[in-house]
Amino acid sequence: MMSVLTIQSRVASGYVGNSIAVPCLQQLGIDAVAVDTTMLSNHPAHGAFRGRVVPPEEIDELLLGVVTRTAPESFDAMLSGYLGTTEAGQSFLRVVATRCPGALYCLDPVLGDNERLYVNEDLVSFFRIEALPEADIVTPNAFEAGLLLGQENCTLENGAAIIGDLLKRGPTRVVVTGIETSEGLATLAADATGIGIIETPRIEVAESGAGDAFAALLLGRLLTSDLPFADAAAVATSSLYDLLALTQRLGKDDLAVVEGFDLLKGPLSQFTAEPFKS
Repeated sequence: MMSVLTIQSRVASGYVGNSIAVPCLQQLGIDAVAVDTTMLSNHPAHGAFRGRVVPPEEIDELLLGVVTRTAPESFDAMLSGYLGTTEAGQSFLRVVATRCPGALYCLDPVLGDNERLYVNEDLVSFFRIEALPEADIVTPNAFEAGLLLGQENCTLENGAAIIGDLLKRGPTRVVVTGIETSEGLATLAADATGIGIIETPRIEVAESGAGDAFAALLLGRLLTSDLPFADAAAVATSSLYDLLALTQRLGKDDLAVVEGFDLLKGPLSQFTAEPFKS
């Protein structure tokens, strides 16, 4: 059985961070070991919430405890999402480098969306300078892709250039999600073989946790299948699209994970990756 160490936020109610990444990985037959960077009652987008950001020293202890009780080769991959503090990210990178050097590292650089930064500026620098060079895969949204490079948002017009710049920073595979198109949204997925584009209609629904779900579904597909990178991104996109569509139909404020659990493993939609011509 494949195993992934995932470090990101946790909510008691709803599905963001590890609360969605873990079921996505488990539905694909992967053992998910989760270290939480926050412990909140609900996502802040829903208004009032209670809880806390987990102190960095506590995260350090949790990570040490997890890797000490298992052999370094136990984890096939690492997934990082919302970190909360630079110190938490640095602790995680130490684990990746010293305890699990052979594990695939998927970096979901959770910084913001829709022109809004929702982390401290020092985390932008951390992702840009420290985390990005260590990652094998990076999965920013269009806004985050620009932040990582100190540039404007990723668009269809500058997408090839931005992806090229991200690949020069360390990762060998890049996915940029949430790119605006005249018909809806596009995802660009790139590796050494080229860039693929996956286009979907836009779904007007609360999207908290959508990026977290996508990163976990993509990593899960890569670990459990021999699909080319862009095709794995297309399957992950299809599952997420179906989950968002179901969430909209049911009128829910959080992702309809329980009702759409089977969609995580077997999407009904079949969006494909086509060669991207910029």
